[in-house]
Amino acid sequence: MSNVEHHVTIKEAVACLGDADGETVETVIKELGMTEQLTRQLVMSASHWFISMLVEEKQGLERQDMIRRMQCVKQDADAILAHLMDGKSLDGVTEYGVQTRTHLDNITIACELDNNEHKTWKL
Repeated sequence: MSNVEHHVTIKEAVACLGDADGETVETVIKELGMTEQLTRQLVMSASHWFISMLVEEKQGLERQDMIRRMQCVKQDADAILAHLMDGKSLDGVTEYGVQTRTHLDNITIACELDNNEHKTWKL
């Protein structure tokens, strides 16, 4: 397949996406293995001001994500500590109705920076 044919095929595939949401488009770009290339092209064509704004926004989101992770860790650690301070056994059920081991697992999950499960937990 020539470069021209390749570009036509890509244009046709993109046209089929219509009004796809951002997640769908992001998945397609990842599947094509073009994430870094496309990111570079977009960054190089954007203004310095816009890039600075995006960097600040991303840093703020990362900070908020880390705060949420630590809130989850604290909540689970507090549950274990309260359970043990009440003289209950380590393998017992806490005030949240789960085993202390579940709280320890939650703490581990919240500390895995490539895991986003903590975002679904109720605080």
